[in-house]
Amino acid sequence: MILMTAAPSRLMPTLITLLALWLTDAHAQPPACGSYIRRIEINQVEGCASAPKPIEPSRPGEASMHISETEVAFTVHKPGDPVPARVRGTVFYTQRFDPHKHRAVVLLHGGTLDRRFWDGFKIPGALRFAAELARQSDTAVFTVDRLGSGESPYDRGPGSGFKVTPDTNVETTHEIVAQIRKGSYEVVDGPVPPQGAAGVVLGGQSFGAALIELYATRHQDIDGLMPFGWSNQVLPGASASMFVKMLDEVVTPQLDAGADYIYFFPPEKNNYSKYCEQAVYHAPGVDPDILRQACGNGLHNRIPVGEFSGVQPMKKEITANVGKIGAIPVLFMFGRQDNMVPGPEWGGLGGKDVDVITPEIAHWRAKCKCKLSVYVIEDTSHDFPLHKSAESTVKEMSKWLKSF
Repeated sequence: MILMTAAPSRLMPTLITLLALWLTDAHAQPPACGSYIRRIEINQVEGCASAPKPIEPSRPGEASMHISETEVAFTVHKPGDPVPARVRGTVFYTQRFDPHKHRAVVLLHGGTLDRRFWDGFKIPGALRFAAELARQSDTAVFTVDRLGSGESPYDRGPGSGFKVTPDTNVETTHEIVAQIRKGSYEVVDGPVPPQGAAGVVLGGQSFGAALIELYATRHQDIDGLMPFGWSNQVLPGASASMFVKMLDEVVTPQLDAGADYIYFFPPEKNNYSKYCEQAVYHAPGVDPDILRQACGNGLHNRIPVGEFSGVQPMKKEITANVGKIGAIPVLFMFGRQDNMVPGPEWGGLGGKDVDVITPEIAHWRAKCKCKLSVYVIEDTSHDFPLHKSAESTVKEMSKWLKSF
């Protein structure tokens, strides 16, 4: 495989092409409204919002609503592999959840993460994001470890990590969606949740956001889409100097050693990854104790190389097929200070990265039949559930989920 055998000097351009999840086209035109979209209200498909609407207060007694938590498992099949695999997950729900009238939400984590991400990594003081979303939205919220991540290992001998691709994730998620609708998944531990769901909404962060977008171009069995922190635009390579440095110092040595699973934020001697902080957190917007633990050893996993070698084809497929997505609600979410996905008011770490948000919104508006809403989260970067803004983000997501 060329990706694995090329010399480091020749490998870097390929890596940047494959792994730069924040890609953009420097010549893309912004939406007709011109200025950066601060906030587009729910289901407002055209035009720019002048100011956010106030968030509605929680219902009386909502804060004391008991949240149940159940460990579950799904039987899935990787395309081309006749041997079934097992995907682990957790479902959060309250006694208000009625599978005959309420939807389920499935949250897919980003590339270096697992489902703990949606539970604040269980760091003291961090918001239990998925649980809170279930409480406020009357949905059953499923968080899953994608195949090859967390408690869903994919080990089929040497080189297994090359075989886990975006196609793997889309098709196994398709099976998960079907099992949630039918209530046919396995209960591993905890109370038996209400079986079935009136519909399914997919949410995802970073690479997980790309996967749900790709899913929606292929399958028409979902009721909504919530991508966070992803753009399919093409980035001029000179804009990502910090990521070039990270790839050169961290990723390339692993690839040269023949690894099929690689770290982006490997364990460090001081138990803290500065790359983690710079890439996915806006330090002023995160509690210092939470940030210290979130970028500590053991929270960021190795990722299958096959996922990232498929990034460029995946981006092209999504861009070409946005028009195949049905007339479903879509909620784009972006962090204002996201160094991975910079907008016109934030140029990344060096302040010179191009805007990848505006042209992405423009493309979806022009091509997608969906009902597009956009929410830009202040004082927030890529790993948004760990920021101080998480509570307000949950409220906005819940309001959107109840709007259709």
